Amino acid sequence: MAFLIILFSILTLTCLFACVHTLIKEKKWKISKIIICLTPWCPLLRTVDMSIHINQNYLVGNLNDQNVGEIALGGLPGYIFFSTYFLLVIFWAVLFYRAHDSNQKIKRNMLIFYSLLNIIIYFIWGSLIISMIIFNSDIDLIHHIEATYASLLNIVACIGCAIYGTLIYYKLKMQPIISGPSLSLSKRIGILTIICTICFFIRSILILCDLFIFKSPVINLISKIIFQLFCEALPIFLILFVLYFDPLTKKNKDKSKILNHKNRRMYNNKQNFVSV
Repeated sequence: MAFLIILFSILTLTCLFACVHTLIKEKKWKISKIIICLTPWCPLLRTVDMSIHINQNYLVGNLNDQNVGEIALGGLPGYIFFSTYFLLVIFWAVLFYRAHDSNQKIKRNMLIFYSLLNIIIYFIWGSLIISMIIFNSDIDLIHHIEATYASLLNIVACIGCAIYGTLIYYKLKMQPIISGPSLSLSKRIGILTIICTICFFIRSILILCDLFIFKSPVINLISKIIFQLFCEALPIFLILFVLYFDPLTKKNKDKSKILNHKNRRMYNNKQNFVSV
């Protein structure tokens, strides 16, 4: 438990540093900037959750034994994690469609869709938590519904990451202008797509197994360690690594040759990737 608290604390501080640095350095609000500003909240809330339950059977306890407060505090980091990666999917979708059409309405419409969907998602989750308080005798049934709901959200995120991550990866690979930064970015997006698609799939499975199948303390321990290390900490670090340390988002002196008018148009499309 102490190791996980230290690890998530370090990850939180790293994300906060990237968030503050981005806020100071970049004046214009872009989707990538919003994503970086969202990254600290999941590890921060997970650190708080583990710190509060440091003297309890947090890692080996069964989810069916949780009270409403523990369900809410333990579930909130997961929903923020989903919101962060769902915005990444929106980011990839905007990049893909902007490569074909530079219309600024695409970005605005996608952000409106993202905001409305998040309001609905958190409203449903909040309603389920409130229902557990009001109908305390049926808390187990409502908890099962809430876990199934969270699992379905992770499946949606899994599909979204797989589809748009793959589209952006191949879009960058097909660029006629080949440079070190663009090749590096395409590789990072490819790795991020594969890992996060797998992570969201595993998250959806573990959420249901922890509630309905796993009963042994040893299995619960292994499940929670896998969930928090490989399905939360690792994806957050990867998204920070790709967006914050992305060479295409920094000014560089790489001046690739544009061979013809078509290449010039594709080069301008690549610049649209950076400006989103």
